[in-house]
Amino acid sequence: MCAPDRPETTGKGPGAIMNILKRQAVRRGRQDAGPSGRLNRSVHGKVERCLDSRLVRICLAGALLAVSALVWAPSPAVAAELATNGSLEGLDPAVDRSVYNATLPPGWTQVQGTSDTRNPNIAGANLTWVASPDGGDFVHSGTTGSTNREGLEQTVTGLVPGNDYVVSFYQSASFVPTYCLAGVNVKWEVTFGAQSQFGADVTCPAKGTALPWVQQSMTFTATSATQILRFQVQLVSGGRFGYIAVDGISLQAAQAGFSISAVNDDFSAAPIVSGTGGTTASVHLNDTVNGVAVDPAVIVTTLVSDGGLTGVSVASDGTL
Repeated sequence: MCAPDRPETTGKGPGAIMNILKRQAVRRGRQDAGPSGRLNRSVHGKVERCLDSRLVRICLAGALLAVSALVWAPSPAVAAELATNGSLEGLDPAVDRSVYNATLPPGWTQVQGTSDTRNPNIAGANLTWVASPDGGDFVHSGTTGSTNREGLEQTVTGLVPGNDYVVSFYQSASFVPTYCLAGVNVKWEVTFGAQSQFGADVTCPAKGTALPWVQQSMTFTATSATQILRFQVQLVSGGRFGYIAVDGISLQAAQAGFSISAVNDDFSAAPIVSGTGGTTASVHLNDTVNGVAVDPAVIVTTLVSDGGLTGVSVASDGTL
């Protein structure tokens, strides 16, 4: 940004100095970027519905300037799915989903027992189901106590030790004669590597009813490049037996956040004399994006209000 040769100084003489103070307000929001990858809509000095924006107020020899700096970053790529067949599909259609078939979809192996693949459109075994948000087949596992806890597992490769990973899934339950009577509480124990976490408790419903599917999410830190992802039934209370269902399993790397640190500036140590004009240092020199110094390539800096001065401009590098 460049200061004008003859700024209006609101009564101050030629020796007036330029004291620049910057206030910043960071707003979080979102707007789809156009083909150029830039967001540029502003209203009354504020950028609306953008990924991140900053309104900078600069006092220049008594006049008020408003400068908006818009930080653009491309929409984050969709994280790669690391779980194999998390939708639990692909089982041979000849396998009867109406009975306890002791069969799992491709990509998964049994844990301590005989989990079954079921489908909400195929009735049987006095069970009632509603379709999960993921749709299609799902897996139904039971427990007869602490020593017999059914489940399913698979080996996951390509992990980065020390990185966080998010496991999400849908869970539900149906009344099961003897094994999931109304009032029995069960939950999923999810183990990833050496770490274990629990989903929310599920209470077996009355006969002829099924619970709505509810999504669960939890974060794990990888300790190895290869780890086992395991789901296993945990009996909580209300009886000796319990059953619970799972569908829509997902494992993805946790996405890094996006943050801006915009620090106030004071340029009084390098005054610009009225009538001569000059250029300030960049207002972005002490700012960071995700902890890294601002790259002018991802900054769009705009003079929103000149405060009554003439000849003021802002350069792409943030200088006045």
